[in-house]
Amino acid sequence: MKSSSASTHGRKASFCITQAVEYEIGKQIGTSRVSVYEVSSKKSKEKYAMKIFPYLNDEVDACFISTARFSPISHPNIISIVDAQEEVTLQHKNKISKCSYIVMELAPLGDFTAILGSTHFSQDEKLVRTYFHQLIGAIEFLHSNKIYHLDIKPDNMLLGKDFNLKLTDFDSSYVVGDEHIRSRGTKHYRAKEVKENRVLNPAAADIFSAGVCLFVLTAGCLPFLEDDLVEGVNLYQLAQKQRNLFWDTHKKLLGDEVHFSLEFKALFLSMIKEDPSERPKIEQIKRSAWYKGPVYSATELPKRMTKLLKEAKLL
Repeated sequence: MKSSSASTHGRKASFCITQAVEYEIGKQIGTSRVSVYEVSSKKSKEKYAMKIFPYLNDEVDACFISTARFSPISHPNIISIVDAQEEVTLQHKNKISKCSYIVMELAPLGDFTAILGSTHFSQDEKLVRTYFHQLIGAIEFLHSNKIYHLDIKPDNMLLGKDFNLKLTDFDSSYVVGDEHIRSRGTKHYRAKEVKENRVLNPAAADIFSAGVCLFVLTAGCLPFLEDDLVEGVNLYQLAQKQRNLFWDTHKKLLGDEVHFSLEFKALFLSMIKEDPSERPKIEQIKRSAWYKGPVYSATELPKRMTKLLKEAKLL
């Protein structure tokens, strides 16, 4: 999970939640809009992650409500929620306030942003494909249950203790039947229609973001920037209209460090098409030539990742 600054990451909690007596609150492990702490069950000693949502204007945070409803979800590539409490008392020094909390499965090996920045992950196409399979599996499960994540990015892709990908952060997700879509996604990873608040096909919006993640896992960098030029050109527009020039520009930027196969190029470009109706559905992605390439088995993957993480001194 992402920390906003080195000064807060790892700091011991200086507060208590009076009703959460079954958990011992430990160090802070992440903060974005809300804070996340490592906690342990006093009974089982199992470690979890606790996300704390302060009340806003004496009302429950809408993000808590959005996330807590996913408690029943169970999938090997989606972070599991083990407890959710809507109204509890938080005591910090002499101040008492209301908050909500969600206790989730702990992914102790960090997120894919950190892994990509510290290892040679992208140099192993088989490894990239293995985790892309897991990402697509998580998205397919969500979509089959009429749930749309709408903020897929490496920060929200955690590595579990079993070395499997765990998709997390459902604060802004959309479920069929919701009055409206709240998510604005994340810059550089979101489809144009998400940015412009005109999403008519949330499944296609998730496919776009997954396509950007595929490129990032493969190249270790973003395929394009949302509002900025790279080397004096708009890479997003090149990807849409001048595809050969798009790949030529990345060849200049990356040199011989990264090789993009024809099969990879075809899959990536199909997933990030500007028109949502032209993006492939999950079944089409799974039938693509690149997707059908070799992957690590369930026994091979932990060994490969252990070696990779140890080389980078992350394990």
